Amino acid sequence: MALGMLVFAVGCAVAGAAGSWPLFLLGRFGQGLGVGAVMAMAYTLIGLAYPERLRARMYALLSSAWTLPSPAGPAVAGTAADHVSWRAVFALMPPITAVAAVLTLPPMRALRPAPADAPADTADTAVLPWWRRPLVSAVLLTAGTGVLLQALLLENPAALVPLALVGLVVTVPALRWATPEGTLTARRGLGAGVVVRALLCGVCFGSEAFLPLGLRELRGVAAAAAGLGLSAGAVTWVVGSALQARRDDAGGGRVAATVAGFAVLLAGVALVAVTVLTDLLPPWAAPAGWAVGGLGMGVAFNASTTATLGQVPGTGRARRARRSSSPRRSPPRWSRAWAARPSPSAATTAGRRGPRCWGCSS
Repeated sequence: MALGMLVFAVGCAVAGAAGSWPLFLLGRFGQGLGVGAVMAMAYTLIGLAYPERLRARMYALLSSAWTLPSPAGPAVAGTAADHVSWRAVFALMPPITAVAAVLTLPPMRALRPAPADAPADTADTAVLPWWRRPLVSAVLLTAGTGVLLQALLLENPAALVPLALVGLVVTVPALRWATPEGTLTARRGLGAGVVVRALLCGVCFGSEAFLPLGLRELRGVAAAAAGLGLSAGAVTWVVGSALQARRDDAGGGRVAATVAGFAVLLAGVALVAVTVLTDLLPPWAAPAGWAVGGLGMGVAFNASTTATLGQVPGTGRARRARRSSSPRRSPPRWSRAWAARPSPSAATTAGRRGPRCWGCSS
């Protein structure tokens, strides 16, 4: 976690101070590496260090941490760029990261390694060929995806087809190696859970990318008004996630919640599509539709995440170790509504046992 935060902060500093485009890209590359590590560790630590009854609440809190600031983020960044410099946007990030480190890292030092007799993934990883190990497969997946996307931008079929095939040949095996077993076949259990989360994110983020563009280009809506749709979806996502957390506390079925949330998300996307592509509805119906979609996304994403990460190898072992060896402690007063203090005996080997690349928000 500390290394991820450091890499992210350094990446922001490099991007903000860059005097050339390649150096700016290098800084952005560091930002991506750092935030990917932090997000994966956040999901994994929740799965390992918190009791099952609190995980849905923690996932809801995590969703609010990156969806609620999204309406204000573009406005703050635009104001800083207009009145100071675009570099100020990147300069703001390292101090914020330092505050996050102060709040996060000291409590994590109390965590102890998993019991010595617990089976470790490191032994399994050591016998794998080098190209199938997590880091190499993740790099291959990134490179193959980049080649494939670049191929799809070409207009000449003679160049597009062979380059796309190369991208697929690299991407598909790397995806299989970098994700839990059974993901590509949507095998019941962990593999199916990863696929469901990928489909949710594909529907949500893919549709979201076209909402402001469609409203501006096809319905003539101003940019500021078009952006309200994105804000509406971000707020209702948090509401849906919180509602699902309360339902999870009451023992509601996670599979049923995922199905219901997915249906609501698709209904919202359909309303947006009809509004943007036809004149049957007024333009304001698109933000309303996206608010409906965000509500469904919040419910489905929270339920599917809680159900999926509950099946990750090691979480049950960590819970048993915590119950059998740690003293009971009351959580801090300010956090009782959302979370409990992580037990000191929870495993810190989350990066080896938890989700690899699929743990980051898609």
